[in-house]
Amino acid sequence: MHKVLNLHNWMIGLPGDIQAKVQLHFVTQKYSKGEFVFRTGDQPDFCLQVLSGRLKVCNYSVTGQEMVHTHLVKGDCVGDWSLILDEPRMNAVISCGNTEVNLLSKLHFERLYNTHPEIPKAINIAMAQRLRLMFMLAEDAGLLPLRQRLARAIIRIAYGLGHKISNEQIVIDNVSQEEL
Repeated sequence: MHKVLNLHNWMIGLPGDIQAKVQLHFVTQKYSKGEFVFRTGDQPDFCLQVLSGRLKVCNYSVTGQEMVHTHLVKGDCVGDWSLILDEPRMNAVISCGNTEVNLLSKLHFERLYNTHPEIPKAINIAMAQRLRLMFMLAEDAGLLPLRQRLARAIIRIAYGLGHKISNEQIVIDNVSQEEL
């Protein structure tokens, strides 16, 4: 298993001048722990990039059970799919603590997307990487024994949320059994 750098950051691969044009339209917003950035079913009116803190992308069953798909950290983007599809949000995004994000309105996103072909290309690359990961996760779920699935889940969490304390040690803070 290898770490996919910038899995949720389509903006990082854009040329500097186009990144600057995107950044001109950002509006900074702060969220507190437990605050919804958006909910499943909301109409898409923005996408965002995390500046600091952490967000979780999740869904809930009819009984209220939470399924966390991923955590987003500095540089990660979310909300672009719903803007492209012009369909309601398919996940909820919730702040895991004090979090600051840059919002890009639907209007500005669409203008930039239609004006700069580098943006759809960058988003396609990010989506292809995510789809590849989904196939790997489905393969793991169907073919690996429980202990190996758990080990891979811990490694993925360490890659995404852990911080190195030495060349051989990564510490993962605040991960529940449910998240595994």
